[in-house]
Amino acid sequence: MSGAAGSVADTRKRLRRLEPLIGQLEDAGQLDDAAAVRLARDLAERVLENSSRAEPQALLTTRQAGRALGVSIQTIRNWVAAGRLPAEKRGVRTMIPRQALLDEIERSRAHPAPAERSPEERAAIAAEGHRLLAALPREIVGPLDALHEKMERGEPLTADEQARMAALERDMTEAAARILTDEIQRLKSGKPAA
Repeated sequence: MSGAAGSVADTRKRLRRLEPLIGQLEDAGQLDDAAAVRLARDLAERVLENSSRAEPQALLTTRQAGRALGVSIQTIRNWVAAGRLPAEKRGVRTMIPRQALLDEIERSRAHPAPAERSPEERAAIAAEGHRLLAALPREIVGPLDALHEKMERGEPLTADEQARMAALERDMTEAAARILTDEIQRLKSGKPAA
């Protein structure tokens, strides 16, 4: 078997390995992730099929790579610029090695879902969040909420109200930072929550 044919066969074998992963994602209820992996696999198979009909081609245009991965040409260019995808310049064209595309498909496989939290753990996390929110200063939260509600109703804010909102948001950010810093210190020291 020639090197190119061996490479195509290896690639087809790798693409077939995605089917169990797609099933696992569907079983875990991650239907969007399963659909994304299936789309990437199907597109890669089409690229592979098209390239095997013509003479073997080791490089893909950014458009072909984008279609195979289900992303825009600009995303491909961004990935090349960031070093995520290797590329070769052929005159003014940027060409992506086919193997790099297949490697990206392999890399983009979804990670398994984190273990489900028990109802007790979820309740404890929610209680901790409520405790931290309750620690925010009411003299900031109340007026800031009122201004946000006015905006959400579609009422324009006056210049004074806009300035007041900006000041309240700065004060809220500082207060939240203090609360979180204190919380981190509490956790480091091992003290129980108040």
